Amino acid sequence: MPVGLHDYRLRTPRGTHVGVFQVGSLPRLSEVEPNNDLKHAQDITLPAMIDGIVESDDYDVFRFHAEAGETLIFDVMATRAGSRLDSTITILDERGVELEYIVGIHRRLLHSQRSLPVLPSEEDRQLFRSCGRRL
Repeated sequence: MPVGLHDYRLRTPRGTHVGVFQVGSLPRLSEVEPNNDLKHAQDITLPAMIDGIVESDDYDVFRFHAEAGETLIFDVMATRAGSRLDSTITILDERGVELEYIVGIHRRLLHSQRSLPVLPSEEDRQLFRSCGRRL
């Protein structure tokens, strides 16, 4: 199947559901609990697409390495896939200091990605934390 967004329709005796799913070209990783705080951050290797489940008021924390000056894109797919998730993404340094905060990826937006043009130093490992609540 080609990379990109694909529509689907599911018919059952109880009704019909129409949705969207994505076929990606990046390596796919699954979120592994516990990863709700800095101490339990899940190590990942970029580039990657992370599949996860965000429960109400859940935090998922991931740790990755980034080179100074590297551009990274963080894209929350949930809204475009029909989810009512109201998500945020926070980019942190290894000490937990906030570098970037992306709030309220509105469910009507068709595109929600953010790039970070410069990261602090070659030795820093970066973290990102996503959280959300269902509307």
